[in-house]
Amino acid sequence: MIFWLGAASFLSAFVSGITGMAGGTLLLSVLSLFYSPTATIALHGLLQVFANLSRILVFLRSVSKTHILFFSVLAFPGAWMGAHLSTYFSPDILKLLLGSIIIYVSLSTKKSHKKEQSSKMIFIPLGFVSGVLGMIIGVTGPLLSPFFLRAGLVKEQFVATKACCQFIVQVIKVILFATMLQFDYSESISDIGLMVIGIFCGTFIAKWMFSYVSEKTFVMVLKVILFILGSKLILSALSAIITASL
Repeated sequence: MIFWLGAASFLSAFVSGITGMAGGTLLLSVLSLFYSPTATIALHGLLQVFANLSRILVFLRSVSKTHILFFSVLAFPGAWMGAHLSTYFSPDILKLLLGSIIIYVSLSTKKSHKKEQSSKMIFIPLGFVSGVLGMIIGVTGPLLSPFFLRAGLVKEQFVATKACCQFIVQVIKVILFATMLQFDYSESISDIGLMVIGIFCGTFIAKWMFSYVSEKTFVMVLKVILFILGSKLILSALSAIITASL
């Protein structure tokens, strides 16, 4: 178990450090093999705090403060509502909707300076939705990515700004899990410590390799990953819904 958790944390941080996404989904999948659904989402939130912090540190100069400001406005109200409504929503239905949105937005991604200026307001409701979904299904990175691309943020700006926005959501989620939902993180402190070390190692190695990835390749790989993750969410949700109805 220790080996797999350490390896998963390292690989997830490395993938996210190169592409700005997908690592969180990988880590969530591995955690679900060893922990209960509630513990998985709670621990994933704390680990993503460190994962996003590590990316913020190595890409700090590329952060777009304006996008973060808009995103932060409704992030906490969204997370608070998600904590209260988590038992009333079907995670599978939300995954189905989330996967559909990811595929649609990623396929329609276009960049322009005009669109960049007009798209910043979308980050206000995006912060709210991320807060809600973060408390219910755990992973919101794939939802954010297409909108960051549409805003014209690529490579260093994309990774740095998205990491800041996700850091905000994950910190709020950890606070709510520890207070409202009374989750005790100290019970897994040794596992958390090991995975945090793996996360920082993965991020710093990814930063070293990041300069070898061209902007065109970055965007192309990102779109492919988004399509795969969106399809995976849809298929897993449909499978769960069909199984539950039988």
